[in-house]
Amino acid sequence: MISFNVREAERERQFNDFIDKKDSILSGIVKRLEFGNVIVDLGRTEAIIQKK
Repeated sequence: MISFNVREAERERQFNDFIDKKDSILSGIVKRLEFGNVIVDLGRTEAIIQKK
């Protein structure tokens, strides 16, 4: 239960860090391709650029 709460708090922190950056251009480092999707390192987190 504690690990669930820690993961949930981390998700909320990440959401709050990026909510104001919606619809803006960010820079990051391409880490890998998975099933045609691009995984980008944004510093403290990773993002997915979907194939479609």
